[in-house]
Amino acid sequence: MATLKLDSSNFNDDEKHLLYNSYTRYRLLRQAKLHNNPKTNHFAQDFQNRLVTNIEANFRVFSYKEIFETKKTEDLLGAGVYLIYLKDKSGNVVLTYVGESKNIWVRWKTHLKDINPKTSTKRKRLYSKLKKLFREQKLNYENVQFVKIVDQSDANQRLFSEAYFIYNFKSPVINANNKNLNSRAACTSGHGRMASCLTYQIREKEVIPVVQFRCRNQECRIKFEIF
Repeated sequence: MATLKLDSSNFNDDEKHLLYNSYTRYRLLRQAKLHNNPKTNHFAQDFQNRLVTNIEANFRVFSYKEIFETKKTEDLLGAGVYLIYLKDKSGNVVLTYVGESKNIWVRWKTHLKDINPKTSTKRKRLYSKLKKLFREQKLNYENVQFVKIVDQSDANQRLFSEAYFIYNFKSPVINANNKNLNSRAACTSGHGRMASCLTYQIREKEVIPVVQFRCRNQECRIKFEIF
């Protein structure tokens, strides 16, 4: 864990209490995102539920059946970042997966075969977690939902947007992404690979989770943040 370095000597008691609560929320959020811990898993569940609820209220959601029955395979949604998710019988989000594509609709079509446990042949984490949920919780694969969450035609920018949402949905219990940042994500100065991490900013004594990206090139070290 990073250490919060802030001179609070001039803060009054209420301000110190606010800062403590804010940083505690960040620590709990970070723990919930990085560790499968019964003490923090309910925070992860609540966070995932709220994220998906917000997305459902602002974006067009497609069902498995809707995509399967549409015979058209042309570019219906364009390029961008998408979310695949599944809820249990109580309405809790039990699986999330963030992906990107230059043709989202066609990419979703290719997902369908392996989401269906009867036709699935791949061992990708997404499909393995789905099979386990279908088997253990008796969930229907046709209840898997799809939604485009970012419209982005630039391939490199899509990878950064994808990573940002992977960090948003990051959970060792619920999320099915293997990596935080795709290895194809390149420095904007053309140096090659980038690194990423979850960090924070302090704004008006509020601790805000931030996804930070930096170039791996020692001479460049270009850095930017998304929050």
